[in-house]
Amino acid sequence: MDSAAFAVLTGSLGFGVASAILVILNAEAYLIAVAETTSLWVGWGAVVAVSVGQMIGKIILFVSVRQGSQSKWLRRWREKHAGDLERARADGVPAPPPGGPTATAVAVRPVEQTRWQRFKAWTVRWGTLGLGQLDHPVRAAGLVLFSAAVGVPPLAVVTIAAGARRTSLPVFAVCALVGRLVRFGVIAAPFIWHHNR
Repeated sequence: MDSAAFAVLTGSLGFGVASAILVILNAEAYLIAVAETTSLWVGWGAVVAVSVGQMIGKIILFVSVRQGSQSKWLRRWREKHAGDLERARADGVPAPPPGGPTATAVAVRPVEQTRWQRFKAWTVRWGTLGLGQLDHPVRAAGLVLFSAAVGVPPLAVVTIAAGARRTSLPVFAVCALVGRLVRFGVIAAPFIWHHNR
């Protein structure tokens, strides 16, 4: 491997890490640029390097959220502000329904609800259902794989939610890596083949 190829691959790894943490950096656009300017093998190597870099960055986020949610500071803050909810209820703020926020969205739907209110209820219901999937190993794997490959829901959101839930780190890392390899491979393939015809 020559020094230019090595520089592209190490740069791709670094860009992958940075783009996983800083969402303003677009890994797909970077891969298209690399695919259009390098050889066949360096283009595919960049796909792998960016995917691995993204996983390093996402694992950093995942572990940070997991450790942050268990921090002593956060526990003290929760204990300090535990009475705020009771005081708010005493001031007339209604308590959440026994079935959670989705219970009212599902069970009670007055005729006078606006479209915006129905949309908000729908997003709460489906968001709660989606986050609940991260507590089950098989369904979490499917959600992470789908998110990493398709981008819906965004992998950054799934990473933070998975870190806060009971999702296994190895399951998250493997599924997200496979999904990113598929996504980046599909995006870069036409440009790699076009440039190297």
